[in-house]
Amino acid sequence: MSLLQEAMDVCATLTRRVEHLEYDKVAQALEITKMKRRVKKMERRNKVRVLKLRRLQKVRTSQRVETSNDTMMDDESNQRRM
Repeated sequence: MSLLQEAMDVCATLTRRVEHLEYDKVAQALEITKMKRRVKKMERRNKVRVLKLRRLQKVRTSQRVETSNDTMMDDESNQRRM
């Protein structure tokens, strides 16, 4: 009878462990889902920031080109006067 009781106790213990593991699995799946959502949100924000930076770089580059063209014209006009 002692052997049967011991087997029943082991079975009950293992059953409880399995239940806890199932709960942990569900909790981890929920956490993973939340983290994936956070990552997607961060990627979207980063994408917007990158696009804004590219737009700013284009504006700066075009301004440089315009100013360099202006200075070249000024240099040419100064050279003609000499």
